[in-house]
Amino acid sequence: MNGADNTIVILGGGLAGSTLAKQLIMMYPNLDIKILEFNSYPVPLAKFKVGESTVDMAGHYLRNVLQLETHLEQEQLPKYGLRFFLPDGDNTDITTRVEVGNGQRPLSKSYQLDRGKFENFMHATLLEQGVDFIDSAKVVNIAINESSHRVTYVKDSGSEHTIEARWVLDASGGARLLQKTLNLEAVHTKSHHSAWFRVAGKVEINDLSTDPQWLARVPEVARQLCTNHLIGKGYWVWIIPLSGDNTSIGVVVDPEYHDVEQLKTLESTHAWLSQHEPQLAALLQAKQFEVMDYKAMGNFTYRCESLFSPNRWALTGICGSFTDPFYSPGTDFIAIANTLICKLVGEDLAGNDLKAPCMASEQMYFAGYDSLISTVENQYGIFAHNLATSCKLLWDGTLAWSGAGLMFCNDRFTDAKIAMEVSDELMLMGKLHTTMQQVFRRWSTSIPDRELRKDIIVDQLDNFGQRAQRALVQDYSDEALVAQVKQNFNTLCTLAVAMFKLVEDKPVTDSEVALLVSGYRHEPEVETELNNLLFNH
Repeated sequence: MNGADNTIVILGGGLAGSTLAKQLIMMYPNLDIKILEFNSYPVPLAKFKVGESTVDMAGHYLRNVLQLETHLEQEQLPKYGLRFFLPDGDNTDITTRVEVGNGQRPLSKSYQLDRGKFENFMHATLLEQGVDFIDSAKVVNIAINESSHRVTYVKDSGSEHTIEARWVLDASGGARLLQKTLNLEAVHTKSHHSAWFRVAGKVEINDLSTDPQWLARVPEVARQLCTNHLIGKGYWVWIIPLSGDNTSIGVVVDPEYHDVEQLKTLESTHAWLSQHEPQLAALLQAKQFEVMDYKAMGNFTYRCESLFSPNRWALTGICGSFTDPFYSPGTDFIAIANTLICKLVGEDLAGNDLKAPCMASEQMYFAGYDSLISTVENQYGIFAHNLATSCKLLWDGTLAWSGAGLMFCNDRFTDAKIAMEVSDELMLMGKLHTTMQQVFRRWSTSIPDRELRKDIIVDQLDNFGQRAQRALVQDYSDEALVAQVKQNFNTLCTLAVAMFKLVEDKPVTDSEVALLVSGYRHEPEVETELNNLLFNH
């Protein structure tokens, strides 16, 4: 191929676009890749964007697939996972709230990203690798044609330039350039509302108490370098450390339980915090942190019905879909979309028809999207119920590492042979997961809450979740990977059975999941581990 037949235009050079360009150039070094980016480089450090927090799949993608480990470990903050503080009374004493989280950094490493620092690094890296990174470029027209596409942009001087390309890949974020050009309807689901701001300085969870026993529960760094969630009925608040000693703070609410008008301004958001998270509000007021920026957004859960086209265009990042920030999945979905796009480009380079691969890619992507939606939609009301919430957190984490997550972290996500061999397990995992979300909702309204241990520090003892997470960093043969996915499904079945026994004291045959777990092999250690995590001191 030569000329336009070898050219790929990526619209947007932020997190989604820059990582896609690097993955493409690593896999297909003869491609002519051009990035059109509206912003001028270098961008400001600590760039104000949602997406600072990454989790396991994104960590693997950035560190291992894109080979960015040196930058991540030396220039970004290591992450100690997700940490949750469940509600207790008026939330005036952090030490009485159930804490769910790690004591150590997981082996499946993830990071807290300074987006400006990361995007400047990617810009320099891509230039070195021969990518034509054109910044200060405003796209004014996109013509999608059968043989080749044409993208017209304007530089600072006002002169127009046109690129002819075989592929147009949209990573333009909120600009949603292809979505608007092709009239791709964004379908919104029931959505939450968010307001967030950054402050200059460290906002430390450990500053909320002087109790020595509580402070010694986990190493100080474990609370400093995680994504902290303060949760209550219908809401959660994030506290994310950023490099440069800045902190990102966000509030996410379900409008069913909270008036979103209370989050329209910085002042009203502080008032809301004073009511629902008074300790955090008092800390912010006492330390008088400089507020660097503020933004509010609602109705942010959506997807385009088509993301990958046999006419050689595709969408990645938030220009195509966004779920919910609760489990920090944004960069995971970028990693998935980019990997599927690279697979499609490879099919095209090999001269293969793209209709069936595009259809399969959308099915894979939306299966993950729909699973995540079921995890968060109509679920914020559960957060007032400690027992239902704790079960949900333990379940959701284990599920995330058991199927597609394990395959992705072993670089087999697009392996059709393995996918076929575990298709039944993946389908049943999805159905079991959706059903368990309904169960958690039912428990939160029909089962009396129970006193839990205050320190659900999940890595203090070996358990089902830790084994699933550790498996992400193991190297598997194809045969062993298939066996591990099947084993993980059996563990999830056992976990569901154990939860019903502990919470409702009834056999699984009388539960909503009876048919889904039929024929599973019971793992008695899972029930013991669940009991120890939730109740034993």
